[in-house]
Amino acid sequence: MPIGLFFSLTVNDDASTKRTVRVLITAPSLLERENVSGISTMVRLIMTFCRNEVIHFRAGSRDNRPRRASWFLAQIILPIRFAVIAIKERIDIVHINTALTNSAIVRDFCLTLVSLFLGKRILVHIHGGVYIEKEMPGALLNWIAGEMLHSADKVLVLSEKERISIENRWPGVRPLVAANAVELNEVDLRKKFRSPCQLVFFGRIDRDKGLNEIISACELLEARGLDFEFKCYGTGPDIESFAGSMNEVLGRKFEYKGIVFGQEKIRALNSADIFLLPSYYEGMPVSLLEAMAAGCVCVVSEVGSVGTVIDHGNNGFLIEPGNTNEIARMLETVIDGTADCRRIGREARRTIESQFGINGFSDRLDRLYDGIVCPESEKGAGYRH
Repeated sequence: MPIGLFFSLTVNDDASTKRTVRVLITAPSLLERENVSGISTMVRLIMTFCRNEVIHFRAGSRDNRPRRASWFLAQIILPIRFAVIAIKERIDIVHINTALTNSAIVRDFCLTLVSLFLGKRILVHIHGGVYIEKEMPGALLNWIAGEMLHSADKVLVLSEKERISIENRWPGVRPLVAANAVELNEVDLRKKFRSPCQLVFFGRIDRDKGLNEIISACELLEARGLDFEFKCYGTGPDIESFAGSMNEVLGRKFEYKGIVFGQEKIRALNSADIFLLPSYYEGMPVSLLEAMAAGCVCVVSEVGSVGTVIDHGNNGFLIEPGNTNEIARMLETVIDGTADCRRIGREARRTIESQFGINGFSDRLDRLYDGIVCPESEKGAGYRH
């Protein structure tokens, strides 16, 4: 069983009684060597910065783990493990981090049912997913997702755009907006944008991240003789084919750097100039926020909640998913100096400092936990309906 870090919060149930709120929070493995996940990154930050007593429950597969018999057995016993830990740890609130994808909806609906059976308070936290913008394939999945959300005491989404989408699809669900957040580290923006331009990809290496478009766009840039290098960080099911194709297109100008974390990840982002993420769908990528905090010029698909973070041409660039020519054109304006990259990098950093810092996020989440256990204390939590 994964062991969480423990922090405590004293909550006023009434004028004379005080007790500690205990939260069971779901996420894939928190070990960065095992899992490249924005949800895992957020849970690590929550456990570090929130004052509540938070225990991690692992829900979700490790990267590149084959779905053998042991995997299916693990899914069957997952609700049982969940119930045992919730009882043993005397949990008050279950914080279910989910995404609107097939497997996540079914898995987290089962965990919601267990939580209801045990009489636990429920916070469902949606982190994007393909069905944020697309219709679900069938009435059953739509019903399951709706029942999960209607059963929760509170629902969190990443942006106003997602809030409207959820309310329109499931009337009666009133989500609160809670954008992702990151820790701010020191960065020297004066060292940015020197030749050759440093282009990076961070995240899960999966075709849905726009890998084919990255390959084709880099081929166009290379044919135009632009001076850049490309470094890829992360892992995923398509790493071998992607790295092979990129080596063919760029040769020594391409490096696959594997998984990095901690100070090594900070150094990698601080030395990068351009962050590229042409995904087909996203929520609010933590890697995007981290790259903006490092002063990178971000070129990202306008999907999910990305458009609520990036102000096109001011603190980054938005691109149409699947549009190779547009990706190449945007990258060229940065690499050849047409865009004012230093100004855009500074604005990106300012955006994170003013709106997406972890301290403000953790304070609001602390108050929300407080309000779920003691509703009369919910006022002032700082979330928007």
